[in-house]
Amino acid sequence: MQKNDRRTTNPYLTFLMIELARVNGLIKKDLEYDLTWEAGEDYIAEFGKSKFNFDTKGVYECFEDFLKDKKTKIMKDSTGKEIKYGMTVDAPEPNDSDNYNYEFTGEVTGFHGEYVTVADADGDYFDIEPNRLTISED
Repeated sequence: MQKNDRRTTNPYLTFLMIELARVNGLIKKDLEYDLTWEAGEDYIAEFGKSKFNFDTKGVYECFEDFLKDKKTKIMKDSTGKEIKYGMTVDAPEPNDSDNYNYEFTGEVTGFHGEYVTVADADGDYFDIEPNRLTISED
């Protein structure tokens, strides 16, 4: 069991993480509910694997430290703009390593390692390098 697993399955902790992530600008405030909750769960899962530990600090302080650390690793698009959950982005023409066949506009649904997960209009998900994406202006 990870050091925080038993403590990060509580819905209140997910809610707290969501609110703190919103305040820190990591989740858009107008993101629809189900995507907001999913983003909170992703942050909670990542927190559970992190160096932060409830045994040394309180939950609120640990979450704040985790998000502050997360914010320093913000992913930026091809123009240098910060990418957040729920944003609409334009994916470029695919290169040889991509698993999609055409450029498309989609919604940011997550972050995994060095990649941004983008859902297309068909509901398919693709992991793409952030510097290849462009935030849509619509």
